[in-house]
Amino acid sequence: GDLIGLARRGNEVKGVDIDPIIADLANANCRVLHLTAAHVICSDVQQLDLNGFAACHIDPDRRSEGARTTRLQFFSPSTEAIEQMVRQQPNLAIKLAPATELPHHWQAAAERQWLGRQRECKQQVAWFGDLAHFPGQHTAAVVDTSTEDIALLNGRPDQQPEIAPDIGDYVVEPHATVIAARLVGELARQHQLTAVDSSVAYLTCNHRVDDPLLSCFRVIESSTFDMRQLKSLLRRHEIGKLEVKKRGVNISPEKVTSQLAGRGHRAATLIVTPQLGTTRAILCSRCQANVEAGD
Repeated sequence: GDLIGLARRGNEVKGVDIDPIIADLANANCRVLHLTAAHVICSDVQQLDLNGFAACHIDPDRRSEGARTTRLQFFSPSTEAIEQMVRQQPNLAIKLAPATELPHHWQAAAERQWLGRQRECKQQVAWFGDLAHFPGQHTAAVVDTSTEDIALLNGRPDQQPEIAPDIGDYVVEPHATVIAARLVGELARQHQLTAVDSSVAYLTCNHRVDDPLLSCFRVIESSTFDMRQLKSLLRRHEIGKLEVKKRGVNISPEKVTSQLAGRGHRAATLIVTPQLGTTRAILCSRCQANVEAGD
């Protein structure tokens, strides 16, 4: 897939795989798609001379030890082999699992980018050399499924947003890609948001926020997390279809949904979260600009 994507952009691309069957299948795919600029060879990439290439993209084998892993030290090529490749060809991109951590000297040199689609974080890429637009920083990139537009957020990771004294008129949930990139604080800074609680990624404000990098919910009413109170709350607002979301609390959303099943004609979202030492249940409606096809 990466080979085809690069070739379709008009690049001359050489693919390399140590498995002859994969190399043959990749060549067959390129012929069917008439991608004459792409060619795949069966070889050990560690034996190649990379100096003649403008850039290199590596998708390491994450099952080299059998079970799939997110730990870089068990990838193939090895960490040492990849470092040797970077010394030979500085313009290097490495495709990684979202949870993969990098050595400290890699983090200082590379731009780490997390890629998302719909509500999921799909992968991480470490960009080195001229491919790194923001060396030492993190980037979240979310692709819109209908337009293929890409929303980007860049910044220093692990910034801590201020804690809100109370729940505002809106609750904001950062996209999973923003959370994986540890850019919740940067998102909060850009949109003037505060945190519901220091332990969770929910944010709040008194203004509606439309951004592909988050989901925005208008608060209908909030209460302590008490099932009797919540049943009364749903009856009062005529809620029949309920989506339950939670962070930082030990509950089953499916069980809560079944226990709170109502007969009303309205739909709503119930967000259950820690808030200033209590467990809070926030009844919300999802802002429609943040609803993607298929959500």
